[in-house]
Amino acid sequence: MDKKARDMKVLFFCKKNDSMSEKLITQINSLGFNTNVIYSENKDDKLPEINIENIDFIFSYRSYFILPEDMIKKANYAINFHPGPPQYPGTGCINYALYEGANEYGITVHLMEKLVDTGKIIDLEIFNISKNDSLISLLEKTHNALFSKFVEITKKIYDSEITPTQDKKNKQLFKNKYLEDQISKNEDIKWSKIKRNTKDLNNEMIIDQSISKGELDVKFRSFHHQEFPLRLRLHGYNFHLDRKLSENQMNKKIILVGAGGHAKSCIDIIERLHEYSIYGLVDNDLLETEVLGYPVIGNDSLLDSLKDEVDAAFVTVGQIKDAKPREKLFKYLSKLKFHLPVIKSPKSYVSPHSIIQSGTIIMNDCIVNSGTTIGSNCILNNKCLIEHDVKIGDNCHISTGALVNGVVSIGDNTFIGSGTVLKQGINIGSNCVISAGKFINKDLNDGTFLK
Repeated sequence: MDKKARDMKVLFFCKKNDSMSEKLITQINSLGFNTNVIYSENKDDKLPEINIENIDFIFSYRSYFILPEDMIKKANYAINFHPGPPQYPGTGCINYALYEGANEYGITVHLMEKLVDTGKIIDLEIFNISKNDSLISLLEKTHNALFSKFVEITKKIYDSEITPTQDKKNKQLFKNKYLEDQISKNEDIKWSKIKRNTKDLNNEMIIDQSISKGELDVKFRSFHHQEFPLRLRLHGYNFHLDRKLSENQMNKKIILVGAGGHAKSCIDIIERLHEYSIYGLVDNDLLETEVLGYPVIGNDSLLDSLKDEVDAAFVTVGQIKDAKPREKLFKYLSKLKFHLPVIKSPKSYVSPHSIIQSGTIIMNDCIVNSGTTIGSNCILNNKCLIEHDVKIGDNCHISTGALVNGVVSIGDNTFIGSGTVLKQGINIGSNCVISAGKFINKDLNDGTFLK
């Protein structure tokens, strides 16, 4: 059977209004799968009617739906991307790992069965839990690992050899060599028999007046989230805990990578956000001993040893002609498993209907309108305007006062100079440099350099 010539049909169950889900839709479509996307927004959503005939693959990624057995059996392979290791099946896996003081966490890719988180294991990834990890930072690590594993595995599935077979009813099926090899390789890895459900998690989030300070701190770290706060039960009443996360996050440390002029602008915004305390800066040139009162503690070689000392890292090297230095640093920090936050100036406006990827900074007086997608490790500099439905790739710098009009597409590693105007609907390629004050009214190819 020639898989490349076959119309490989996929049902992709994912989370609505989730930037990573949207990127993965692009990923599996680019591989050549014929994809039907089914979104879920919350746990109360009902599974819609779906044509499940002749489905080759089901991929479930951060979906709220629990799929019925008859649907699972209709697919050649039904695969779930579980945000936890085999030791933590079910609901609240991250919460319980923190609560129980686990030193490691991870993600699991497995076949789906009638019972949740019981199927044969295809692959997993394990990473350390830092003593400084919070619920938010561990969620970030987990979602990043899950995203990367989805990209890796779906490509291997598509590239794999397949062998035709038939079931007892003579239905045409196939075996995917990569998946079968992985299942055989991991057959000795078993799921824990301890599985929590939503009711268990809700019970853990209820505290009473007898709780000790130490236990409250552990519960806060493990279970409290602004959207799902801990609750105090007292004399028949429930009270929601209103401790703001920013008070907790101020105890979280961030290391800045790069000690030049751009770092000063970043520091100013980070200070006003009151979310992180700046641990220091690293810089390979070591031209300064401090920046705005924060110490330059060494060069990039220190980063590996700082993983357990700080909670987050941020690239503060600037970018004009060449995106490679920032891109290289961002990839290195990602490899080291640092949390790479999005930094948004409180003086900017970012539509809640936009998508901003990790490691991007949005500076003072920027406007990012609805339907826009901004890639990872970007700089949106002061007073730039990003209009509706714009798509900006990774490692881009949109400089001061630039105007990017609606439905513009900008490729990876591109620099748009100060005051430049991009006409609505045009496409700017990757690795472009457009100097200040230009009016661009036509498409530009990859690698274009305009002085």
